[in-house]
Formats: sequence, C-alpha cells, structure tokens
Amino acid sequence: MLDFVCFSVNFWEKRWDRKHNFMFSLSRKECVGKVVYVEPAMNLIRLLLFPRAEMGSPEGMERWKRALSFGFSKLNDKLILFTPLFVLPLWRFYPIYKIDRFMNVIILKSKLRSLGIREPVLWFYHPYDACVLDYWKDRKAACFDWAELWSEWFVEFSPKRLKFVAELEERMIRGCDLVFTVSQELTRRARRWNPNSHFLASGASLEMFEGIGKDDIPEDIGRIPQPIVGYVGTIGERVDVELLYKISRRFPKASLVLVGRVLKDRIDPEVLEGLKARDNVYFLGEREYRELPGYIAAFKVGIIPYIPERIRLNEPTKHYDYLAAGKPVVSTAIEELLRFKDYIYIARSHEEFLELLDRALNEDDPERARKRLRFMEGNTWSVRADEILENLRKFIAQKSSWGP
Repeated sequence: MLDFVCFSVNFWEKRWDRKHNFMFSLSRKECVGKVVYVEPAMNLIRLLLFPRAEMGSPEGMERWKRALSFGFSKLNDKLILFTPLFVLPLWRFYPIYKIDRFMNVIILKSKLRSLGIREPVLWFYHPYDACVLDYWKDRKAACFDWAELWSEWFVEFSPKRLKFVAELEERMIRGCDLVFTVSQELTRRARRWNPNSHFLASGASLEMFEGIGKDDIPEDIGRIPQPIVGYVGTIGERVDVELLYKISRRFPKASLVLVGRVLKDRIDPEVLEGLKARDNVYFLGEREYRELPGYIAAFKVGIIPYIPERIRLNEPTKHYDYLAAGKPVVSTAIEELLRFKDYIYIARSHEEFLELLDRALNEDDPERARKRLRFMEGNTWSVRADEILENLRKFIAQKSSWGP
C-alpha cells in the first residue's frame, strides 16, 4: 500500500489541472492508502498586514481556518488536504523559505504518524522544495513532476535569480528517484541529470463529460448564438490574440467564446481592445473546473490558438477535454501536439488555421466523434495514475533488490 504526500503550487479550490487530477485519481486506486495534498503555504505576515484581502473571500477564509488549525481536512476517505503556514517574513528569500518549510515538514510528519503513515511517496512540483529532500529521508520514493521550466517561468526575476532557480531545478531532478515531465523535450533534458525520467502526458475525465446534455449548458453561454468556436484556458502571452481577431472576422456568423482569465499585462493592449470590440467575441471569464464540461458541450469546435514558439516545452491539456466531449479540435502546430494529427486539425499558419476551422465547423460525421472518444478511453487521468504506479512499482522493486 502506497501513501502519497504532494507538495502542490495550487490551492485545491483553484481550477483543477494536472496536480489535482493526479492526486484525486491516485486516491481512487486500491493499492493506494492515503493521499495528502499540501497546498501553497499561507503567509501569517500577510494576514496581519492585509486581513481584509486575505479573508475577503469564502475560499480565503476556509484556507486560513485550515492553516491556523494545523490540522488535516478530509476530502474523502483517502484524500486529505493540508494547508501549511509560513510564520517568518521575507519567505521569498530562500534561506527563510527553507526554515519555514522545515517547520511545515515537522508538523506534517507528526500528523502523518497519527494516521500510521511513516514512509510516504513524496511528490513535488516546485524546485524551491528541493530542501524537503534533505528534511524527509524516511520515504518510499521522491518524485518530481516537472510541469514547468521554472527557470523561464518567472519573467520578473533577475538573471541572477533565474540562474539560482535553474540550479534548484537541477538539484530537484538529481535528488528525486523518479522524474515525470509534460513534454518529450523536458524528458530529454531531465535525463541528463536523472536517467529515471519519463514523459507523463496529461489527460481528461470521461466521467465528467458523460451524460452532459442541453440542460447542463450554463445560462451565459446558452444565450450566445451558435455555432460557437470555443477556447478554455488562460488568455496570456501564449495565446495568439491576432489569430483570434482573424477568426472573428473570417467567421462573422460564428461566436468566438473565450472561457478563462485574461492576463492584461501580458497581451498587446491594442490587439486585445480590437478583439473586445468585435460583436461576435465573448469573454466569459474564469470558471470552475467542474463547470467546464457544460461550457465545452456548447462548443461546435474547440480551439488551441497558441503561439508555438511560446509553448515549446509543454503539452497543452485543452485538447484532451475537447476530445473527451467528442468535439472537433483545431490547433496551431505545437510540437507536443503533432502526434495527435489523426484526431485533431493542426495548422502551420493563420490561413491554414482558418481553412481547417471552416472544415471543422462543417464537420458532420458521428464516426469521427466516436473515434475521438475511443482514443480518450486510453488517455484518462485514471490511466495516467496507473502509469505513475507502474513506474513506482518498478523503482521500489529495484530498490529492494539493492539490499540494506
């Protein structure tokens, strides 16, 4: 029986992604005992300085209740939430972060002992948590899910600080027993430091999309004229806003619906304002993960309008959700999506994207929808959890053969 402790970089209530789905799916496996999802730490200094901002939402209040109780919150019989607390100021200064994290680990290990858990599998996302490898030696295995190239993610960091983050990434990869990555390129890079590195694709939950009908479509998108060309996700520097503008002009009788947060400081404001001025463009804002099947059900076509050069090292996850709903998908030529060419339309230019979108909008072939759903049966989060467990079994068996 394996127990997991996941040090996440996202709160549980946030829009679910890879981290949430892996831990939830693992908790449903018979060979898994408990799964503890460790949220980002709450900062006590921020609570003292900005109490209204910190407690201004129901989610914020719940997080602070969890953090100040120093206890576990049960999400189900096997899935547990833990919200740690940072008590020292200037936690972004790494020596301070390490002290705060050390205190978190002491409390967490004590809580786990009360559940009979002494050697869990540690699961990491952020390179700053490389220090936990030193604090937590009694473990079955340590895994790093390399889901971002962190040394390029923090655009606001100085070159010196980015170099330090890169060093921590390397330390995490070298120190963990298993490394999983979101792209073939990151797998190649990880294997320079750790040969036990594996590409682990994302997935979707077919259960979420089963039985979704017209009555499940949210009211706001239900009022928008059909056909709908839809996008789900953050609208930031990776999104080709110019391409979105061209879509709205080429297909004036279609509605372009964007479901997600807009990062205004990372988009050309002139192009963004031009897009907002279009009568057939709708910005619906961010929605909860569990609401997305209803929104995607209203799409005629799902799109992935990313600038390929800006997503070289990641596999987007949107196509899995679109395909799980049986929808046609049109994407730019992102390297990590080229292997899906039998299931999605892939365009290498704006003009080709518009041509393929026209074809997708006019697609009327139930067999193609069934083909997408058959493909997704082998690409669920549950299947990914099985892949994680298989790799862990192999490592633990190999470790046992090494002897004491």
